[in-house]
Amino acid sequence: MQPSKSIGSLTLGCRYENESGAACHGFQRPLIEEEDVLGDLSLEDRYNRQTNIQQMWKTFDAKTILKKELIDLVEQNAQDIKLDDEFVGKVKARIKNALQVRLVSDLTKAKEYYHQVLGFTVDRWGHAEREGVGFLLQQAENPDDVRPNAKPAKDNYPEDWSGPPTSWDTYAYSDFDGVQSLYEEFLAKGAVIAYAPQIEDLGIKKWKEFSVKDLDGYVIVFGGSN
Repeated sequence: MQPSKSIGSLTLGCRYENESGAACHGFQRPLIEEEDVLGDLSLEDRYNRQTNIQQMWKTFDAKTILKKELIDLVEQNAQDIKLDDEFVGKVKARIKNALQVRLVSDLTKAKEYYHQVLGFTVDRWGHAEREGVGFLLQQAENPDDVRPNAKPAKDNYPEDWSGPPTSWDTYAYSDFDGVQSLYEEFLAKGAVIAYAPQIEDLGIKKWKEFSVKDLDGYVIVFGGSN
C-alpha cells in the first residue's frame, strides 16, 4: 500500500503505522493530493478538501498535538480553499461544556441532595454533573435571590400543545425506557417529585416525561420517546 501525504507529523489517508510508530487515523484518501499542492484547485477539489478537514475535526478528540496540527493545516490552506470564517472559528475554539449557574439557599444541603438523591457528581466548588446535565451550585447572598422559573404562557407553541404542566428550569433528554428508570431511581431515593411520568401520543411515537424538584424548588424535567 502506498503511503499517503504527510503534513507535519500528521499522516492522512492510510491504515498502517508511520515511521515514528504511531498509528495513523485511516482516512479514505489523502487530504492533500500531490498534483494540487501548488496548482489551482477546481471547485470539486476545494469541496473535497474542505469536507475532509471537517471530517478530521469530527474524528479527532481535540488532543493537544493533533489540535495544533489541525489548526496549522487550516491556517495554511484557508485562503486557497476559501473556508468560511464560521468553520475556521470552530476549529480554533471549541466549547467543551456548559453549566447552568444555580443560586441555592443552603449550598451544603443542595450539594448533598444533588449527589445523594439525584446521583450527580458534586465537587467542593459546587459543580454538579451527571451524563450531560450540569449545574454550578452557588450560595445565594439573599433568600430572595433564589428564583426558580415561573410557569410560561400557554400560547405560541407549535401544533396544539397547551404548554408544560408546571414551571421548568432544566429539561434533560433520555429515551422512553430511560425516563421510567430514572423516575424509579429518584422515587426510591426520596426525590421531590414535581409530577409523575406522563405519556403523550405523538402519532408515530410516544413521549414520556416526569419532573423532580430540588430543595429550592428548581424543576428538572426528564423526557424521551420510544
